[in-house]
Amino acid sequence: MKKNDCTILDIRSTQMSVFRGVLSKKGELVVTGRSSCEYAGFCDGTFLDKDAITSTIAHLISNIEITTPKVKSITVGVPSEFCATVIDQVDMVYPKPIKIKPKHIIALMDKANDKDYSSEHDIISINEISYSLDNNTSVWDPVGRSVQRLSLIASFVLAEKTFIDLISNSLYEIGINDIKFVPSALCEAMTLIDEETRQKGTILIDIDDVTVSVSAILSNGLVALKTFTSGDSFISNDLSQILKIPYASAQELKNKVVLSLEPKVNDSYEVYVDSTIQSYPCDKVNSIVRSRIENIADIVLNCIESFDVDFTDDTDVFITGGGICNMIGGVEAVSKILGRKVKVLMPKQVYFAKTDYSSMLSILDYSIKNL
Repeated sequence: MKKNDCTILDIRSTQMSVFRGVLSKKGELVVTGRSSCEYAGFCDGTFLDKDAITSTIAHLISNIEITTPKVKSITVGVPSEFCATVIDQVDMVYPKPIKIKPKHIIALMDKANDKDYSSEHDIISINEISYSLDNNTSVWDPVGRSVQRLSLIASFVLAEKTFIDLISNSLYEIGINDIKFVPSALCEAMTLIDEETRQKGTILIDIDDVTVSVSAILSNGLVALKTFTSGDSFISNDLSQILKIPYASAQELKNKVVLSLEPKVNDSYEVYVDSTIQSYPCDKVNSIVRSRIENIADIVLNCIESFDVDFTDDTDVFITGGGICNMIGGVEAVSKILGRKVKVLMPKQVYFAKTDYSSMLSILDYSIKNL
């Protein structure tokens, strides 16, 4: 094993996770420790119980430290809810034509780091989209080219300072001062989507419990990002409200739904309600669930259409995050509204090959290989 140990904190809308891992000699990610728990969460960009953040993170890290060394540094995945993207150009003009070397790229990135877009945000990630040469020729890699002017078109991902301060102060209290922040959506894109697909441009949809993020990816950067309040828990809440059953029963019922088959007249789902088994018509339950999924997909479509990005009929669209991805017929319902095939994304590791693990595994993989 290599010694490049890495620990990450993944913050979802209702769940936090701390994962730890190393790279094997073959360059494969190996998870050496993990701990997850539910918490009050966030909604519309606000944490519902800020006072409990520190104790929640401390609990997760203490669980990790039972079987692994003390955590001294950590990478925090910033949810899209607290991020924004800016596409900008950075230029370097040289006195005379030069042959571009890696050091010139580093200097260009250093200049990009001096950018400041908002008093309420910090830049947490700068990623190349493309480079432009003297004659405005666009290239992916300018190294080896002779130019007098080199321009970088980059994606700048910003994170709200209130989020950074809240999480940083919680980690400081625990005794962790070495902290890095990365956009969760970027980690998912870079880890789960191959380079060839990213260079053509693609869309990534991440559906969480109470928030949905829609990202446009080009090359190595996020070129557009939108979020809205909705998600898997909204489906459970609809079932709970309309069928007048407890939320826990609604969640159990949601997990039994099959949207890909047309139910017969007397078909029903059975679920425990107050310790007794109750039956509910499949057609009614499916209609409730499908209605919410279609609502989510409609908003996703509006987000995609609002992006200032050119998409083609064969632009790949991916979905991840659990819930709808695991529901039989759920992804197909989203595809129907979007008018294009939607592909499910998940980690490749055998034990973690589930959409529920996409965020935390991607942040760990990205961090250990890139930071």
